[in-house]
Amino acid sequence: MKDACKRHADDLPLAFRTAFQKADDDFLSAALTEKRYADGISGACAIVSHIGLDGRITTASTGDCRAVLGRLVSSTDGTNSVAKWEAIALSEDHSLQTNTAERERLIKEHPGESDVLGSPRDPRVKGMLQPSRAFGDGVYKSLAWKPFYRSSPHMRVWTPPYITAVPDVTTHVLGTTDRFLVLGTGIVSSALPPCCKASASRVLLRLWYGLVLQMDCTRILPPTKWYSVLASI
Repeated sequence: MKDACKRHADDLPLAFRTAFQKADDDFLSAALTEKRYADGISGACAIVSHIGLDGRITTASTGDCRAVLGRLVSSTDGTNSVAKWEAIALSEDHSLQTNTAERERLIKEHPGESDVLGSPRDPRVKGMLQPSRAFGDGVYKSLAWKPFYRSSPHMRVWTPPYITAVPDVTTHVLGTTDRFLVLGTGIVSSALPPCCKASASRVLLRLWYGLVLQMDCTRILPPTKWYSVLASI
């Protein structure tokens, strides 16, 4: 991955896409060669953000991890100026429940497979896998892994690859009121009830401040200030 980033240092999006794919290819190849089949059929998601000297944040995401930028927004409450926080999403989950582009990709790549999106009530890749992009999960990428995976009715028609480790890459130019960046795992959004998923980025900010409150941060801001910030999100 490091070599790929060096080769494409002048094009970060390309560097991230190349590095993610190379890392995944090497991992699956080694797992198959070394007969570590349990490793190869397991999967993981990842997110990386690079903050450049030019003030740009480049974020590469594969799976359902999330990058959220905390922006300080001033507002008026009567005659007083009140600080408010805005959550800026720098990534999009690769989930068939919310990502239209991923659903369309699978349908286009696998015409005639009626179960490629699973159930309408609970969309999953071939009715089984939640994220539509991931590292590992070899059985969804190559028939070479099928003998080592448990049988399923969904596998009667099986034409991988269905998923990829290639990330979506976004670029954000830092503004003067952008204050911090939070990278969170998929468990944050998956643990939320359906009514809250639309505001998952704001919830992630709340969780971050909740963690901060558990730490010894009084040297940075007094407790009353932290609670004021938490309430403003």
